[in-house]
Amino acid sequence: MTGHQPLIAMRLEGYCPAGAFVTVIETAPTWGPYTHPDRAMENGGSPDIVILPEDNPATVDLRCLRGMVVQIHGNDHARTVAALERISQFEPAKAIAAGEWGLRAWKSNRGFFDL
Repeated sequence: MTGHQPLIAMRLEGYCPAGAFVTVIETAPTWGPYTHPDRAMENGGSPDIVILPEDNPATVDLRCLRGMVVQIHGNDHARTVAALERISQFEPAKAIAAGEWGLRAWKSNRGFFDL
């Protein structure tokens, strides 16, 4: 997993962005000096966490997403839904997962539901 360290640093300083992106990828990426997820906020973007192919989305530590609106994207249905389920354990404001397979969401007052 990558892209989470800048968000953790912000949260430890008491700042909570309104939202973040989580991308679940299936192939190892090649990032340039300005496209790495750790630099997303430096370049004016939102927090961007990437769950890498070697990561298990059901076990990654995503506590830094608590209280935030989380947008998750991934084309592998099982891995993306596993990330959504894991993120829900840390009580985001809400979480929405999308991919070629469709849309699934989670809200604290509603649980999981398809869109």
